[in-house]
Amino acid sequence: MSESRFQVGQFFVGDTPAIDFGLGAQAQGDAAFALDRQFAVVHRLAEIYTARASMLLLLDLGLGPKLRAGATLPDLCSAFHANSHHAIEWLLAFAECHDLLDRSGERYLLKGEPDLGLENIRHLASAEAPGHEAVFRLVDAVREKIAPFFMEGASGEALLFDQTLFPIWLEYFRNENLVYRINNFFPMVGVRKDLLDDSTILELGGGVGSFVQLLAQDAKGKSYSHKISQYIFSDVAPAFLRTAQRAFPSLGIEFPLKYKLLNINKNLVGQGIEPNSLDVVIAVNVLHVADRLPDTLSDIRTVLKLGGRLVFGECIKPYLNKPIYVEFFFQFMSSFTNVSTDSLLRPAYGFLESGHWVELLKHSGYSNIEEIPITKPIVKLIPTFYTGAFSAQSF
Repeated sequence: MSESRFQVGQFFVGDTPAIDFGLGAQAQGDAAFALDRQFAVVHRLAEIYTARASMLLLLDLGLGPKLRAGATLPDLCSAFHANSHHAIEWLLAFAECHDLLDRSGERYLLKGEPDLGLENIRHLASAEAPGHEAVFRLVDAVREKIAPFFMEGASGEALLFDQTLFPIWLEYFRNENLVYRINNFFPMVGVRKDLLDDSTILELGGGVGSFVQLLAQDAKGKSYSHKISQYIFSDVAPAFLRTAQRAFPSLGIEFPLKYKLLNINKNLVGQGIEPNSLDVVIAVNVLHVADRLPDTLSDIRTVLKLGGRLVFGECIKPYLNKPIYVEFFFQFMSSFTNVSTDSLLRPAYGFLESGHWVELLKHSGYSNIEEIPITKPIVKLIPTFYTGAFSAQSF
């Protein structure tokens, strides 16, 4: 691998052209194109931008005087609704990771005047990767909307998915947004690899439909649409299904589509999915919100055929106690934070390390587990590389 590095403004960024993704020649070329200089720049700048926005949010909440005097987490949380305490803890930890706060023992301390400017970062991002500023708009919108979550205990989901923010989420979750596209890319590689003829595919938590759109585009370009006999697009939200049903017919998708309302926290057979009926189950940034994750993984295995595959994409943490910037958007959502954990299989809510996913899959009865790509070597070149996929078979 190349050890080359470059700077954008005063910021250090890892270079990407010589990364070996271990995906085979075709996927290697696709990935090298997807993870180019623009990708590295925008991800690095998004990390810095989100750290500064997190610190600014703490100041928005009136915590400046306490932080300048030095304060413990309980003291900093004392004026806010109990449901928001984990979010405050995350904001403090993320700001500390980026040297915007000091920590001595149990006390957090704000020294001096750290650089919290945002416009210069947005300017750099716009210059390096014009048209890919959705992540910055989303960070700003979350910061602007979220105060009632802290002050009143208002629902984070209700605040962040209202009519004013929903279009910003749609902009963010598009394949044209290179910050998000990579979340769909590696699961797509997993689905198309070893895809059998006459395959039935179920997508869980399809959301705004960006994964199936990328898969359909790739299948058309590489001539494997005929292998998919049925694609079941599902989500727990009726609004997403209605949006998909309106949008997909005009996209030229070449394989048959079916739409179904499904909740991953309920038994799939009980919701009308036949046992041992599916060749592939796909989930992109979905499984981390399963309440009882081992149970959900086991339940998915019951609807797969013998040798069928579960392919899923997730944000992958380099290590469990490291806050990563993509968590900022979800710290305020109960569906992200209020899940069942245990010390062995799921030691924390939210995003996990790759090793945790491997152990969860083994525990749930899967075999031939593959990480796509193996993320740890890539993080050495792109420190903000936080995404990947897994493929596992049911036997």
